[in-house]
Amino acid sequence: MMDRDLTALVASRICHDLISPLGAIGNGLELIQLSCGTSPELDLINASVTHARARIRLFRLAFGAGNGQLIDNRDVQGMLQDLGHGTRLTYRWSVSEAAPRAEIKAALLAMLCVETALPRGGTVGAQLFGGHWRISGEGPALRVDPAAFGVLSDETDGSTITPAGIQFLLLPAATKAIGRTLSVVRGGDTDLGISF
Repeated sequence: MMDRDLTALVASRICHDLISPLGAIGNGLELIQLSCGTSPELDLINASVTHARARIRLFRLAFGAGNGQLIDNRDVQGMLQDLGHGTRLTYRWSVSEAAPRAEIKAALLAMLCVETALPRGGTVGAQLFGGHWRISGEGPALRVDPAAFGVLSDETDGSTITPAGIQFLLLPAATKAIGRTLSVVRGGDTDLGISF
């Protein structure tokens, strides 16, 4: 039992328990809008619920357990579209086929890493070419935390990572689990890439 990834199982359990009540809130909002019409207040609540549901789905794939199944690219595209709605970030998922869950996990962890470097917004993209992933980030005033991104290239030990940066500690293990080598490429002040 101790060789299993207990943190991934805990993450899966938390996400599973949270998604049902969020779904119920969303359904309740639809019923209210059908009977009472829309209002700015209901639109705001609906946008918040949609974003929260997308974030939980993202966390379930990025932090949760499970490796065997293929994940449909349309499911990930829809989740990322909901995640970016009404925010300063745009997500592009340029993957045309289903991919193994372990690869999707690594790609989403990399996207979460890139997100941290775009405090003023921008675009986070994922591409798959010939079995190799490239996660990119573009935006104004790119802010790369050297301690966090140093973990990805073994330049720092991650001892200063806070809970908000847990993806930096998990990504190297996720790419190693699928037999890939991780690399970070900085393309100036507005461009950042993670490949594996």
